[in-house]
Amino acid sequence: MSSSFRDLHRAAPAFSTYFATAVMARLANEGLRLALILTAAATPAGLKLGGLLVAAFLIPNIIAAPFVGRMADLSTNPTRLYSLTFLFNGIMIAICGLGIGAIQDWAILLLAAIGGTVGPLVQGGLSSLVGTMVPQPMLHRAYALDVVTYNVSAILAPAIVAAVAGWVTPLASLLLLAALMGLAALNVLRLKVDKPRDRAVIAVPSPVDGFKAIGSITPLRTTVIATSFGAASGGIMPIAATMLADTTFSVNAGVLLSTMAIGALIGSLTYASHPFGTERPHVMLPFVTFATAIPVMLLTMVTSTPIALLLYAMAGALGGPQGTAQFSVRDRFSPPNVRTQVFTLSTSLKTTMAAVGAALAGVMSGASANVLLTIAFSFTMVGAAIAVLDLRKHGYLDKSSRAEASVPVAD
Repeated sequence: MSSSFRDLHRAAPAFSTYFATAVMARLANEGLRLALILTAAATPAGLKLGGLLVAAFLIPNIIAAPFVGRMADLSTNPTRLYSLTFLFNGIMIAICGLGIGAIQDWAILLLAAIGGTVGPLVQGGLSSLVGTMVPQPMLHRAYALDVVTYNVSAILAPAIVAAVAGWVTPLASLLLLAALMGLAALNVLRLKVDKPRDRAVIAVPSPVDGFKAIGSITPLRTTVIATSFGAASGGIMPIAATMLADTTFSVNAGVLLSTMAIGALIGSLTYASHPFGTERPHVMLPFVTFATAIPVMLLTMVTSTPIALLLYAMAGALGGPQGTAQFSVRDRFSPPNVRTQVFTLSTSLKTTMAAVGAALAGVMSGASANVLLTIAFSFTMVGAAIAVLDLRKHGYLDKSSRAEASVPVAD
């Protein structure tokens, strides 16, 4: 990681500031669910309110994505916009924390829903800034390191929240997350963002033009399909891991899922140093997605805990190239006037599908873990297969085709 980071810092000094901002914002975002649940559980409202608060923060994420994405695309000062949205999100987190148990539940849920409206800018929206500050030849490394910010947050945020909640109070963990978002709001102001390269396809941006771009531009469409179906598989995995830990393996679900998260971090760092498929990320992505399904299917056949941990790590590691490729595709093919919309919508669609996967796993929790793993495998394979067939239909698998000849080239 150090050599990749040094090279990036020399080529694009602003990326170091971006990386720090992304880590702080995503730590706050990733830790929010657990902190809300723990804080609510410590009051008479209990876990029910905690679950509703998580939903209240997430559901507006999905609805607001095209609108906040459009707002960012039209902004003449995007860093100020991001700073204000991060600050707003942090304030709403703090208010919700202080209000749990002190004011009516419906009022807290309303505040959480309002705070959740800017969530898309913390995830996909923030990633859309990478392509505006990093030279094209370095983009694959930059996006690989951006994926690292997600991996680090997934590993550290729950641990930090649990530690602070245990040593101090659950409310203190929420206030810490609010402070992290406030620091991200200050740090993002240090970024200097260039205007995106001219690749206009859609003339007049509106809240639906991001959907139109994803639907009409084949590489964007296939990437969203493959990654969204993969996200549904990811939504199933925590429940499957819990069942496997109870019935088959000698470690708990937390160890299995942490191993997967660590594998994802290792995969992202390795890919940053040794990238592949950077010329045609839209073609590489569905094939890597196929590969991510293999460890999931193999889990149905093993009873050894060490082998299971290895398979979880492999599944996570393959997510590094996949995550980097999806950002590269969005950067290369998104029309500049709906660029942030494409990033926020793509991420929100993945979030929705992950929720669908989790809900399906919950409904089918009476089945065996192997049944859930088979469903997870099937989701991933179907998404990747649809993507490959769509690319083939429109000529993107053939390097000499007219479609491939029109692909923007990374200089």
